[in-house]
Parts: sequence; C-alpha cells; structure tokens
Amino acid sequence: MFTMPPGPEGYRIGYYDGCDAGYAYAASPFYEHSDATAPPTATEDYTFGWHSGFQKCVGSYQRIQRAVNALLGPP
Repeated sequence: MFTMPPGPEGYRIGYYDGCDAGYAYAASPFYEHSDATAPPTATEDYTFGWHSGFQKCVGSYQRIQRAVNALLGPP
C-alpha cells in the first residue's frame, strides 16, 4: 500500500490490516491464504477502517484477476 487513507490513527491502522486480510482472502500469491472476513475485536475506528480496507483490496485483486483471465485465459 503506497499511502494511508486520511482519518484517525485507529482507522488508518485498521484499513492497512484489512487490506492485507483482503489480499490474503482473495488468494494473492504474495499473502498466505486466509478465510478471515471479520476484524479482530477492536475500537470502532479500527473496525470501520478494517472493513473499508478489506473490501477495497479484495475488489482490487479480483478485478486484476478477471483482467488477467480475460487476456490470458482460453479463447
């Protein structure tokens, strides 16, 4: 992740952790696979940030996978 989103520190840390979890859930080869779809118990800011990061990074990786499959997949 190149930049942290604006907001309280708890949100930013949760966003970063959620993004990592999202890439792991989406089976990125750079992360150990995980079935985690919920954050650990934490503050409200952290939890909101975790969900935001998770959704953004899962979606981002899945869009990349669809594009790669469309270009390199079977005709």
